Order: sequence, then C-alpha cells, then structure tokens
Amino acid sequence: MQSVTEIGNKMKESETRARKGFLINQLNKMGIYQLEDGRKVDDGLSLYTLEWSHIQEKSKAAKAYGESP
Repeated sequence: MQSVTEIGNKMKESETRARKGFLINQLNKMGIYQLEDGRKVDDGLSLYTLEWSHIQEKSKAAKAYGESP
C-alpha cells in the first residue's frame, strides 16, 4: 500500500506535468517554439522557466496591444 506522502508526491508530479503541458501549448499558440537563448519550449524545461517565459510573452503582447493606434 502506498503512503500518503507517496500519493501526494505523485499528485504533485501529475499536476506539474499538466501545467507544463498547458504552458507549452499556450506558448505554441503565441508562435513561441524556442526561447531567446535557443532552448526549445518542449525540451524538458523546468516549470519555473515555462511560467516565466509565458509571463514575458503575455506582457509583450499586452504592451504591443496597448501601443496600437
């Protein structure tokens, strides 16, 4: 039988994979397949890196939208 800790860890891993998949999908929808440093979005980047890249791209899009005449 699995311990509560093992079950909790598996749930965290599952949630992390799901969030990474979501962020990769969102970046791809924005046309981002590669980061500025050359790493591919779907090449096993950390959740932190994907979150930060997503925030940066959303910020760029918002700024560009606000600058439109």
